Amino acid sequence: MATEAIYIIVGKGRRCESYVGDGFIPAGTKVTIRAEIPFVEAGDDGLDCLVGYKTLDGSFWYVTRAGKRRRLRRGGRLRRDWKMPQEKVWQHAFPELPYPSRRASSEIVGQERDGTL
Repeated sequence: MATEAIYIIVGKGRRCESYVGDGFIPAGTKVTIRAEIPFVEAGDDGLDCLVGYKTLDGSFWYVTRAGKRRRLRRGGRLRRDWKMPQEKVWQHAFPELPYPSRRASSEIVGQERDGTL
């Protein structure tokens, strides 16, 4: 169970980022996001993404497209209302990829839980 979730998508020098929902997000929830990132060829190293989420105990985790999953802590302890800066999450997950200053628009176009929209 996540108490909050974020997504970050980066490609061709642009980024999309936002929060998903505003409350508890059950495990297994699928979210469809439309991002206005310029077209990237398959296999291009210029595109990547991650999903970050805070669990009930206040831990913050992220998962990359490649399946890398890590827990982040700030000083070993997180307050429940603490928010992880999105740029810091990106830099931790992808130290070799710059975090673009140019934003692109994105929107959540669908959310599905247990096979229902």
